[in-house]
Amino acid sequence: RPEIVTVENGKMPSMLTTNFGADPATVHNFTYFTDRRITKGGIQYVETQKDGTYNKDAASYRLARTEVYGTTKPLIDLGIWCQSGYVELGRHTISIPNLKPDTTYAYRAGDKDNNYWTDWYTFTTAPKEAKDFDVLIGSDLQSSTKYAYERISKIYDSLGDVFENNIAFMINPGDSVDNGRNLSQYEWWLNTGAKFY
Repeated sequence: RPEIVTVENGKMPSMLTTNFGADPATVHNFTYFTDRRITKGGIQYVETQKDGTYNKDAASYRLARTEVYGTTKPLIDLGIWCQSGYVELGRHTISIPNLKPDTTYAYRAGDKDNNYWTDWYTFTTAPKEAKDFDVLIGSDLQSSTKYAYERISKIYDSLGDVFENNIAFMINPGDSVDNGRNLSQYEWWLNTGAKFY
């Protein structure tokens, strides 16, 4: 019987986020979560060509630092109110140094040994020299339903129609979920908008 790998059973990386490192031109950081029993993970990454293509077989792999992370998940969820219980997750953090400035990389997160991978996404390092760019600042996204976060993701999908040169990155100052103790709301927010965070 084939193995089932999903976000729901914790084998597939969930709540994947990226951010710049100490030097945004050469360092990029990642964090994602799995079931606590997934004790290893990492990022596979490769430089893209000018036309956006990339050779997956040439990808490098960077091992994550994995630790058990305790939080709360709803047992009973009525939207803005929920009864929560304690849950432990595997938190995987990765920093990739020595990247090329002003370069786009394709990446995916997961467990190399078990072949549990996300889709491929891209990020671009900052240029060494200053140049103009567009940034999106989005806050107060809070909601208590998965449907609302799916609508927000559709809005993000249409940003290419507004920003002629696309956006370089997104800043989220917070207030993204209704209940900060409700892990489901973070999952809905980050998983429906995975390619943006």
